[in-house]
Amino acid sequence: MRTKALILAIAFMGSLALTNVAMACHSNYFDSMFVKLQNMRKGNEFTTEQVTALWDLTGKFKDVQKLYNRQGKPSRALDPHVDDFVAAAAGVLDSDQFQKITGKKKTEAQELRYEVNQLKKELAAIKAMLRDLKASMKK
Repeated sequence: MRTKALILAIAFMGSLALTNVAMACHSNYFDSMFVKLQNMRKGNEFTTEQVTALWDLTGKFKDVQKLYNRQGKPSRALDPHVDDFVAAAAGVLDSDQFQKITGKKKTEAQELRYEVNQLKKELAAIKAMLRDLKASMKK
């Protein structure tokens, strides 16, 4: 299942790289971040979970981009969405990854967002272990 998600994510991100030039009507900052994301993905610097989350975030940004293109909005109209992307990515990427991609250190709020996401994952794992423990005790 994870392999399938990784393959889909790689295929999707590769297709985005090809459409990036054709649809270059948004912030250069996002373009720069996307290229860095691609390079880091090729270097296997992300977990499968991170690739999937980044794939989702990038897809959402591209959906907004397509909508704005249809509406004839200027590329600068997408800039607030780049900020949303960066904020969401801060919750997915560790501090080093974030700095490599954005060229900036995380703010305290961005670091807290990442830590909260990590705690959610750990809590979910603990809950799963407790369920398994309860199930094994009933046997």
